[in-house]
Amino acid sequence: MQTGTTEAEGLLECDLVMKGGITSGVVYPLALVELARRYRFRSVGGSSAGAIAAAAAVAAEYGRQSGATVEGSGFAGLARLPASLGERLPGGGSRLSSLFQPTRRTRPVLEALLGAARGRSAAGKAARALAPLVVAAPGCWVALAGLLLAGAVGAVAGRQGGVAEAAALWLSAAAVLALAALGAVVASAVSALGAIRDNGLGVCSGFAPPGRGGPPPLTTWLHGLVQSLAGTREVLTLGHLERHGLRLEVTTTSVTHQRPFRLPLHPDDPVFFFREAEFRALFPGEVVDRLVEAGRAEEAERRARTDGRRVRLPAHDPSLVLFPRGPGLPVVVLARMSLSFPLLLGAVPLYGVDWTRRRNQRRRAEPELERAWFSDGGICSNIPIHFFDAALPTRPTFAIDLREQHPDHPLGAWLPANNASGIAQRWRRLGEGRAAPLRFLAAVVATMQTWVDEMQLAAPGYRDRIVHVSHAADEGGLNLEMPPDVIARLAARGADAGVRLRDRFRWDDHRWIRFRSLLDVMQRYVAPAWAAHAPGTPGRAALLALLEAHRGGRGSYPVTGPQAECARAALEGVDRLAEAAAATGGDLRERAPRPAPELRARPRV
Repeated sequence: MQTGTTEAEGLLECDLVMKGGITSGVVYPLALVELARRYRFRSVGGSSAGAIAAAAAVAAEYGRQSGATVEGSGFAGLARLPASLGERLPGGGSRLSSLFQPTRRTRPVLEALLGAARGRSAAGKAARALAPLVVAAPGCWVALAGLLLAGAVGAVAGRQGGVAEAAALWLSAAAVLALAALGAVVASAVSALGAIRDNGLGVCSGFAPPGRGGPPPLTTWLHGLVQSLAGTREVLTLGHLERHGLRLEVTTTSVTHQRPFRLPLHPDDPVFFFREAEFRALFPGEVVDRLVEAGRAEEAERRARTDGRRVRLPAHDPSLVLFPRGPGLPVVVLARMSLSFPLLLGAVPLYGVDWTRRRNQRRRAEPELERAWFSDGGICSNIPIHFFDAALPTRPTFAIDLREQHPDHPLGAWLPANNASGIAQRWRRLGEGRAAPLRFLAAVVATMQTWVDEMQLAAPGYRDRIVHVSHAADEGGLNLEMPPDVIARLAARGADAGVRLRDRFRWDDHRWIRFRSLLDVMQRYVAPAWAAHAPGTPGRAALLALLEAHRGGRGSYPVTGPQAECARAALEGVDRLAEAAAATGGDLRERAPRPAPELRARPRV
């Protein structure tokens, strides 16, 4: 029997992690609805579009737990989301496509991205991507007019008998004007880069000032969705979730720091600030008001600490506010900072201190705050399956993975049927055509981005709780203009994925695998360490000497008396474990789940 059952509702408990995939996220709503029929969500996380789905999941769970009766709240409201996203708007597009709204200057770039997504071959993708930039080039139409004029002059010359002269005129004009057109396209591309820079390093900011009219862009829509699902008028924050035993965590990537971060930030993470005016250009006013209130309160509390946990906070101008880590952090801020698909959606600026600079290391000088750009969480980890995990979990952490269609299997949802299933790695083929070098480069980038996730998905104790949903080339991803029937098709696959996890996952088998794998890891890593540091060895004598040298506040990372005794007890516990293994003759590494996991120290993300 799974522990952690919610007796009041008769529901089991689970955690959930969802993968990024831009518009592929339409898979998630009905998957969540199906899982919610048996499970109460406790901790939910994800990257990119998976973070959007995670925000919706905790909002719907909050609505259910708080007893919200407002129309559109809870999982009943979430069930309507796919149809809403596929709804045709007066302008002709769907609500899904309307979420991505470029500026006038960045529109050609968005059309280029959409064109590349529509192309089937590499040449087709390139042509469709270049066409909007060519049309938008300032000199394009001048060059075309000049070419037509040259054609007219050549035609007149041809009628008068100067065929050679006409041909020469045509060729010369075409060559000159082709160069002019190329220059115009280059100028257009440079102009587009400037427009993206001025728009927060993205084609779309995700937000528009209130009162502008038209359908809401992404962040405005998401804020409304979260509030509606939660059934509350107060800006939904992590504090609201905590009061109902809920937790939301997402990944974001600081390209300035060249590393991922988990939001909310951990106490060991660097301190960041945000500029209020910049955030008002990215989020609804009431969200920024709540964020400013939480940040100022947290900064005042941290500066007033006298318990030895005070952290040095740099002086700053009033326009900067501490980025909060606590319960006042709005849910929509976490989601938007995780969904910042490079170039498509603008990055989010925070401000921090570069402690590697000498000027910031001077004790008497105030450190300088510099801008750090935060982009999509999927850059480093598109499916953070390690979230909420424990060596011996008390409830399952499910995951929903998004995949391109396998050549031998139909589109749909797939869950490993037994412990021998799901081990083999999928291949990414490059093909033999002229575009193979480009596909090779794309594969290199994808490998750098996803190799950790891909290996984790096949690990024992992981693969049995991950359902995979496949999609075709014209579904999900950058296909922002999917028709309603395609959206409905993806949503139905999501419902199937939720049913498979809900009805086929075997908790007792999963718990046994985790226990068996843990025993294997303990023996593989404890045995060599114990052999070198067993009682009576020089290694043990060295450890005990170090323990005494750091007792009572001496040396680096000192230990108190009780900590020293705890360390001695831990060593003795390892002794007993090694002695028991030797006495029984059992080797816990034999017939353990494979592939064998690795135990290693790594920074927390």
